[in-house]
Amino acid sequence: MILKDPLCIRWLIYFPVVVSLNMLAGSCGYKGVPRNGTVEIGFETAPSLRRMGYAGEMADALIRYAFSDEEIDRVTAHVLKTNIHSKRILARCGMSFQGELLSGQEAEELWSIRRK
Repeated sequence: MILKDPLCIRWLIYFPVVVSLNMLAGSCGYKGVPRNGTVEIGFETAPSLRRMGYAGEMADALIRYAFSDEEIDRVTAHVLKTNIHSKRILARCGMSFQGELLSGQEAEELWSIRRK
């Protein structure tokens, strides 16, 4: 994908590091290049670092970085209906619930935020 379009690299995966611990915090990124002004984010935190604020930092950074591109006017995230912690993180980042989705066997929710 990068060979076809080198600019797409900014819309892929990042591996944030907690420098003070010299440890990978998890992973985060975009689920592909933007389409029609919308990009989807995803994030996960290493189990030993959960509930320490890192996921919120990742989600917030992804949203801010997406909106630094003038062509992006909406950021979305899909989250399992049962994932209360991720939904709280998305809400703290300014995202709001948009509706339920059926994806395979598990129910998901769509969350989004628009450029202000």
